[in-house]
Amino acid sequence: MAVRTRLTYNTCKVLTTEEEVNKNLSEHDLVLLLFNKNSSSNENDIEQKFNLWRINYERTYELLVFKCVKSKIKNPLITTYNIINVPTFILFHKQQEVARLEDAENIQSDVISTLTADEQLETKDAEQQLKLWLDKNCEKYAKKDNENNDRKPN
Repeated sequence: MAVRTRLTYNTCKVLTTEEEVNKNLSEHDLVLLLFNKNSSSNENDIEQKFNLWRINYERTYELLVFKCVKSKIKNPLITTYNIINVPTFILFHKQQEVARLEDAENIQSDVISTLTADEQLETKDAEQQLKLWLDKNCEKYAKKDNENNDRKPN
């Protein structure tokens, strides 16, 4: 008898107001905002794939991930952050936007151009692109925080 199983994961906490976003940005050094449509049941959707492995980034880099929904109802966050295409990932370090990956379902030439030749060869799909983008940016800003902590006197 065949048994059907389904992988489950925790979805990102949804933020709906600028006050919620600003509060979380002020309380945490490294924050990732995901702007996307409401949840999709399509397992090939980049958000679904991201939710399966994002905990690795949350643990490794103390990254907090939140979602802002682009819907038919006007969401002021879409205007505030100038969101044109979804899904869009925006990385914040100490309340400042430091990196953005727009239209993350597709390979982006501007992202690919920042990768090493070996990384470019590894990037076969949007999921791999997102991982490499996160690796590069999270490592960069986590390293800055570690360097700053090393300089602080005890």
